[in-house]
Amino acid sequence: MKKTFIIALSIIFAVSGVLAQKTKPVPKEETQEKTITDTEFQTVRRKSDNLTQGENYRLKRTTKVYKRADNSLVRHHNETIEFLLPGSSRSVVENASGNEKPTITETIRIDANFYTRINNGNWQLVSSNINVPKVSYTGDTIEHIYKGAVKLGNNQFNLYESKYTSKTVKGGRDFLTVIKVKNYFNADGTLVRTEDETETPNTITRRTFEYEYKVNLTIEAPIK
Repeated sequence: MKKTFIIALSIIFAVSGVLAQKTKPVPKEETQEKTITDTEFQTVRRKSDNLTQGENYRLKRTTKVYKRADNSLVRHHNETIEFLLPGSSRSVVENASGNEKPTITETIRIDANFYTRINNGNWQLVSSNINVPKVSYTGDTIEHIYKGAVKLGNNQFNLYESKYTSKTVKGGRDFLTVIKVKNYFNADGTLVRTEDETETPNTITRRTFEYEYKVNLTIEAPIK
C-alpha cells in the first residue's frame, strides 16, 4: 500500500512538472527597435554621404500639399533631377495647383551653360541654375528610432524614423510644426528613400525622395 502511494505521488509530481513546462511563458523575441541619439543618426547619414560621394545619380522628388480642414489637394510638385559628373545635370519639374494641368519646366546644364524650355516649347539659352533640394530638418525637440529591417516592395531596408517638433508664437498663439520622417537605407548603408510629412495648423505636406546611384546617363546640349 505504501509503495503504491509513493508511485502515485511520483506520477502526480511528474504530470505537474510536464504541465508547468507547457504553461511556462515563452520569452518574446527581442525587438530590433531602439531609440538612438541625434549624434548616432547623423553618423548613419554621413556614412551614406561618403558611400555616394562622386557618384552619378538620379533623384525623384514628389510633393503634395493638403488643406487640413477638408484634406483637399492644394498643390503638387514632381521633379526628376539627374547628375552626370563633373558638370552636367538635367531636371524636369511639374507644378500644379489643385487638379489643374501641370506646367512642365525642363532645364539642362552643360558646364556653365543652362538651357530651359516650358511645356515642350523651344529651348533657350538662359542665365539660370538647377536647384538641388536639400533634405534637412530641425526642431526644438528631435527623436530618432531605429525600426530594424523592413520590406519595401521586394527589397529589404533598414528603417529609421524621426520626429522634429517646433513651437513658435504668432499673433499670441502657439504655432506647432511637427515633421515626421522615414529614412530607408540599404544593406551597405546607402540612403535610397526618404518620406516626410509636415503638419501645421493649416496644411499637411507629404514628400518622397528616391535616390538611384550608378545610373547610366547621357546629357547633351539641346541646341548648339
